[in-house]
Amino acid sequence: MAADTNEIALDALFQLCVPLVSEGALPVTFRQDLVVPMTMDEQDEEGVDDDAKGWWIKSAEHAIIMTWNGKTRAIVTGDGDPAGALRAYRARLSRAGGRVSNEQDYEAGHYGISGEIDASPKLYVVVNIAISKASDAAGFYGSATLWERG
Repeated sequence: MAADTNEIALDALFQLCVPLVSEGALPVTFRQDLVVPMTMDEQDEEGVDDDAKGWWIKSAEHAIIMTWNGKTRAIVTGDGDPAGALRAYRARLSRAGGRVSNEQDYEAGHYGISGEIDASPKLYVVVNIAISKASDAAGFYGSATLWERG
């Protein structure tokens, strides 16, 4: 069920990725038993960059991948309702005390939202979501990166 994919993937984004990049400022609340390291062969098959590491996020029906390249944690789903993911992203960002900082409707048929969640007075996590508008079952890409206020 696509809703399960979105729910689990967004849980992983907000309860795992955001806290992991926050340098300990935010607690990890995602179930660790749902995170399984990918083998090198699986990383190659799934196109995980050579300079990144990959994990499976267990889901009943669909593949969810988390990657880490040293700065950004990303979640990628292969299916799921993109419009539903956007609505759920906004709700979760708000519940996390975050705010939308940018929205972009790209000519190439993609739509993206960037949000910010404060990790400390000096640090904040940028949480992004991007979808394809070409399909109602295309899934989404989400990412979390720590930034320092200038």
